Amino acid sequence: MTSSRPRQLFPTCGEVGRRPGMGRPQPGPCPCETCTGVPLTLHETQDVIARAHAKAGDLGIRVTVAVVDEGGLLIALGRMDGATSLSPQIAEAKAVGAVMLGRDGVGLAELSKDRPGFFSVADRLVRLPIVPGLGSVLIKRGDHVLGAVGVSGGRPEQDLECAEAGLSAG
Repeated sequence: MTSSRPRQLFPTCGEVGRRPGMGRPQPGPCPCETCTGVPLTLHETQDVIARAHAKAGDLGIRVTVAVVDEGGLLIALGRMDGATSLSPQIAEAKAVGAVMLGRDGVGLAELSKDRPGFFSVADRLVRLPIVPGLGSVLIKRGDHVLGAVGVSGGRPEQDLECAEAGLSAG
């Protein structure tokens, strides 16, 4: 289900501009060394949503996909026709929990079991309830966390498949 390989699916600063819609090119190696200077763009997040929705269509399910930035604030949300009315809130909460605690959904589930006291406090401190489990994945550029994607609407395994498809190179 989940892979241990890091997700480095978005260009580093030195690569920006070499693909359409990705900003101006910056020559040479990444000037910031940690790639923190290039946040997720709306175009990138809409591509993530489109790929996740395509996977959901292949699976025969209807989902909502939320993409948040490194601070847990919503950048883009896409709800497929027929997705449940609660799925937007769940998808966003999955993404927010992942990025605020720096763990994919599986890691959040482990944290909630291993450290319930800490998890309870963290849950009260973030702006949305943390939803542990499959369906949320961190978005990274290099080693830097840029945000997270959360998916809701299918079975947990299907939500994860859609989230990972959204982050696959398109």
